[in-house]
Amino acid sequence: MANNIFVPKRNVDVVFCIDGTGSMAPCIESIKANVHRDYHFDGEQAMPESPFFEFPADTADMA
Repeated sequence: MANNIFVPKRNVDVVFCIDGTGSMAPCIESIKANVHRDYHFDGEQAMPESPFFEFPADTADMA
């Protein structure tokens, strides 16, 4: 019997890091609307925002 590639072997977390600066204004609402969120379980925390990081100075803070 062949292995079923669609049977998950482990859980995976996926993180999207989205540029939310002014240059993204023409498309940011569409991006936010199409990124998967789990509002059922996470409610208002389904789309958290992080502070702005300056690199390379803030590399440790982002980690």
